[in-house]
Amino acid sequence: MRKLLRADFARLFRDKLFYLAIAVLVGFEIMAMSEGYRLIHKYHYPITMTEYLFIYFQMFGLVLSVFASLHMGRQYSDGTIRNKLVVGHRRYAVYLAELITMVVAAVIMHAVTFLTGYVIGGLFLGGFPENASLWIWPLICGVFTTISYAAIFTLIGMLCSQKAVTAVISILASFFLLLGASYLNNALSQPEMIPEYEFVVGEFSTEEDVEEMMHYDKMSKNPSYLGEGFKRDCYQFLFDALPGGQSYRIASLEVEKPELYAGYSVMIAIMTGGAGCIAFRRKDIQ
Repeated sequence: MRKLLRADFARLFRDKLFYLAIAVLVGFEIMAMSEGYRLIHKYHYPITMTEYLFIYFQMFGLVLSVFASLHMGRQYSDGTIRNKLVVGHRRYAVYLAELITMVVAAVIMHAVTFLTGYVIGGLFLGGFPENASLWIWPLICGVFTTISYAAIFTLIGMLCSQKAVTAVISILASFFLLLGASYLNNALSQPEMIPEYEFVVGEFSTEEDVEEMMHYDKMSKNPSYLGEGFKRDCYQFLFDALPGGQSYRIASLEVEKPELYAGYSVMIAIMTGGAGCIAFRRKDIQ
């Protein structure tokens, strides 16, 4: 296992794609910080650096999916996976070594991007936050979310030996997690009551007439509202457990139950890791 990890880490730190993935995330974070700087100095918006500190998590899954698929796909195309098995390494050890390597890579990406945003935000967006809880819990929760991402993309990369197919499946999975989180959040955020709108035909000569026309006292029940029950509980569970929903929470600083989200991430990592080890033992390596 040590030899596998040593070889995998050496391959990771020689991979230019690894540094390119970090550069993409850092560049996205710098762009977000520069936008915050523009809003503060041009329009005098009351913005703090923490509002932009984890904005990169919106695209973390996508960047990691591209890197993981290409990194592991290259090992199949170069015959590295086959050679590891030929020299006598056990399949579960090969899989676990790849999983640990990908977890370390994901955590490094997260840490480097966070530190870059923290320094730039502290220098140019009103100073460093005095209340550490504003960023410490999203940071810790982000570590566990990256682990679940890494476990999912390792499962895909190790069970598919074609680099192009691995990349397509991984990217689609990242989009599915991201768009699924957006759909779940929209459904959970629906209000129970909405105003009744009426179309009024006529001319309005003053602003007071328009305001009077736009004032509604009648409210009706929102058909899209998810009431208390099994369906809402399922939506809430999926939004809290899947890394896409956790990414949304981290980016928007809505980490209300960090220990719960961390537990879900560990559960996903264990389930996908165990399933991947079992499936990889039965995989036919050409």
